[in-house]
Amino acid sequence: RLSGGQLQYLRFWSSAAAPVDVLCLDEPGNNLDARGLAALRAWLHTPPAGQAVVLVTHDDSLVDAARQRVIRIAS
Repeated sequence: RLSGGQLQYLRFWSSAAAPVDVLCLDEPGNNLDARGLAALRAWLHTPPAGQAVVLVTHDDSLVDAARQRVIRIAS
């Protein structure tokens, strides 16, 4: 039986591997352990060429890892 974090990790990587032009990620770091977050940050740092990533998160470390065009919306 997989934990919530393990399921989140698998869902992220299966989505990231899909051949899409735009990948929407809504709080992808939720429930991930430190190793999973590190892998997610590394992927965000260099996503596949030609793929846009829309990232919705409250985790500034994920935004910082993206190092691409960032639009912040404060409530």
